[in-house]
Amino acid sequence: MTEWQIKELYNEEMSASAPDMDALWEKIDSRLTEKEPVSVQPKKKPAINLWRTGAFMAACAALFFVIPNIIKHDDSYTASESIASNGNTPAVFEDAAADNAYNDAADAPAASEESFTEAEITVTETTSLLNYSSLAFPDSYLKNVEFSGEPNGGEYFVEEDILVETECFIDAIVDNVYASPDGDCVYYELTARSSYGEDNVGKYVTVASRSQHEMYIGREYLIPVKVTETGLQTVFDGVPQIEVTSDNGLVYYNGWESLNSPSSQSIIYPQNKVDDFFYDRMMFSSSGDITPLIEKWKDIHKEE
Repeated sequence: MTEWQIKELYNEEMSASAPDMDALWEKIDSRLTEKEPVSVQPKKKPAINLWRTGAFMAACAALFFVIPNIIKHDDSYTASESIASNGNTPAVFEDAAADNAYNDAADAPAASEESFTEAEITVTETTSLLNYSSLAFPDSYLKNVEFSGEPNGGEYFVEEDILVETECFIDAIVDNVYASPDGDCVYYELTARSSYGEDNVGKYVTVASRSQHEMYIGREYLIPVKVTETGLQTVFDGVPQIEVTSDNGLVYYNGWESLNSPSSQSIIYPQNKVDDFFYDRMMFSSSGDITPLIEKWKDIHKEE
């Protein structure tokens, strides 16, 4: 066969195997768009546009490859992209966060019984301070005597300095209190149970004081005093005097470090006046042991 005959045979085969494009277009067009109502006037069928057909087939082929890629890309779709698109966190991410929180809680170590016990003890200690009013005292009362003098001993409490000034400790019960004739101080009439440092103090003693912290009539105190031209006088009036309870405990200012013992604890002290700031600075020792304080005082005065 000649070259021309081969080309003719090829063209005939291609024409015989080519699809009926008119029928194919009608079929595709009927599925893509809703057919318009049949017009009364006969409508001329448009000629088949081979370019349009080829473009449509190319678009279908492109979709065939694009759609799987979109589905695959969905796996990497992030929560931030979803929030940006609709303003809400998808339920799938909320569920994942809840699962993570649950897993974290399950993996966290449980509190041990020992740690719980320590925490409980700490709370108990900080919320169960002893109240001054619950201590054992005999029947007693305040007279609220007024005076005009400045307190003895200055402004600052220093245990060593007070012990240096102290000439005698008197353990006594208050019988009475009254203002001096000039109103400069008050006098306490005491019944001494014991004394340290002065052998001639006597059983009944009168001591001058300018303390704003008045001692109760009927109660027992351990009072550091010194001898002046007018008689016995308190050494330091800036804090409440050391008080002895009915069961031989001690109520004292926390500056008396020598009175601290294993039985000592902080107490809630009454605030009797506006400028009374000792409600959180007072201690109670159930042992009532004054020996360390007296021994320290004696050691200081041995050097004289």
